[in-house]
Amino acid sequence: MEHVATEEQSLESLVAVFLADLAHTNHSSQTLRAYAADLAQLCAFHQRTVKTITAEVLRTFFGKHTHLRPATRARKQAAVARFLTWAEQHDLLDNNPMRKIDRVKPDPPQPRGMERSKIEHILEAIPARCLRDRLFFRFAGDIHEKFRTPGGALIFQAFLASVLALTGTFDDLFSLFIFAQWIFYGLVTASVFGLRRREPELPRPYRTWGYPWVPATFCASALALTLNLWWQRPIRSSIGLILILLGLLFYDRWQKKPSSFAK
Repeated sequence: MEHVATEEQSLESLVAVFLADLAHTNHSSQTLRAYAADLAQLCAFHQRTVKTITAEVLRTFFGKHTHLRPATRARKQAAVARFLTWAEQHDLLDNNPMRKIDRVKPDPPQPRGMERSKIEHILEAIPARCLRDRLFFRFAGDIHEKFRTPGGALIFQAFLASVLALTGTFDDLFSLFIFAQWIFYGLVTASVFGLRRREPELPRPYRTWGYPWVPATFCASALALTLNLWWQRPIRSSIGLILILLGLLFYDRWQKKPSSFAK
């Protein structure tokens, strides 16, 4: 049986008919759930008929949500506006009171990544001689002619990841990589001390807060964490350390003879 909306129906029943109409017009389940939750709050606040909803009632209702984020408040206003527009279209309202309400403007969406122009600006700052250091296998630097992707590097990374995944459990791999990562976290932070000593006049738009105590504390923590990991899992940690040292051997060889490995 079809639901027929009438002025005598309660606000809750009209909301149910409204949501049923939205479902019949193939609106998403997420939209239906959001509208149902927001309109349920309106029904709990105003337990009278739809014709008694005025602009003042709506201002009071929306005023109870000023502590919420602008996006959430805008969504609630949109749900109420859609319902009242529907009610007006079905001759349940003479005038839509939402037209007298100032709508909330949500904050503009934040960019999900760096703009292309900024990335290009950073790449332009890299000296031409450093664009290809030739310090890795030649095939890893090849770019696919059609898709313009580093196909060789992706295949090489997938191969290594597959080999590592077959050599142990998740805890083993976690220990191996955390051990290696924190070594480099500590080294990168310690480089601040070296740069301050070797190039004291270098322009620094950002200076480390709490220097030297904050970076020194971080370095000490990184050292303590790596030693603890090695003590708890000596075999896996030693494997990670060996891989790092092997990387230094390859780096030294590629520095001496880059042309034999890379274009």
